[in-house]
Amino acid sequence: MKVKRSALSFEQIADDSTSDSCRKPAIVFAVSDQGCGIPANKMAEIFERFHQIDASASRRKGGTGLGLSICRSIVQQHKGHIWVESRLGQGSCFYFAIPQINIPLTNSKR
Repeated sequence: MKVKRSALSFEQIADDSTSDSCRKPAIVFAVSDQGCGIPANKMAEIFERFHQIDASASRRKGGTGLGLSICRSIVQQHKGHIWVESRLGQGSCFYFAIPQINIPLTNSKR
């Protein structure tokens, strides 16, 4: 995969337990490529374990179909969200958002 760009930004994401009007700050990561793209009817499946869009291409390039499933699991463990936007023949952009947490600074006297 040729990585076209990598981005880091701060956005607001909705918390599943609140209404859409209540939003939490999040750090959003984006990685895009100029590959062959993903068919719209396959986008929901690519985050499933052992799923490969084209097994013949995966055999040539390697892979078990676990990478995106592992990514989804890690992101969910951090209460985040992962998704993809893709166009056939133009490539894909994968995003994940992790809620920002504020850790108070403490003055420790040692």
